[in-house]
Amino acid sequence: MEKMDTLNYYLKLPYKFEIEPITQEEGGGYVARLSQFGSLGVVGDGETIEEAITNLNSIKEVVFKRLIEKGSEIPKPEHDISKYSGRILTRIPKELHAKLIEDARINSVSLNQHINYLLSSRIDLPLRDILKAIETKIETCVSEIPEKFYDKSSLLLKKLAGVDCDRNSQADGFKDAA
Repeated sequence: MEKMDTLNYYLKLPYKFEIEPITQEEGGGYVARLSQFGSLGVVGDGETIEEAITNLNSIKEVVFKRLIEKGSEIPKPEHDISKYSGRILTRIPKELHAKLIEDARINSVSLNQHINYLLSSRIDLPLRDILKAIETKIETCVSEIPEKFYDKSSLLLKKLAGVDCDRNSQADGFKDAA
């Protein structure tokens, strides 16, 4: 099969893609991606969903063309879940195991149901939501630091995490802590 025929073959395959809105803080619009390709970064963006998909298809063509020219294999669309058993085995610390069992008991469900719920309720969270939750937790922790420790702890946080902890313009406190 010629390279152009091969390219057209892969471009016509029904690859699953994801579309996500881009926050206004990040510029707005939409991003479309072929998640199956992970690190290859087959991604397009645009002001509208249609524009994001059009750009994704353009990028997909460029990436597939390069892969064919290099002689690399292009994976076919993943649709077949029959290769997955639905069963996983993992080792966890005893303390976590005990906590999971206790939480399951409190919720009147089996341990398996509880773990299933925890996994499925978190698996679709976008990374930015997770990062926002972490940021909120850090802000809460910082706000609970007693005043007498604030100057030194804020300097440490500022250095480690880039968190602006300037409470009531305590610039002099930063100089003393340094």
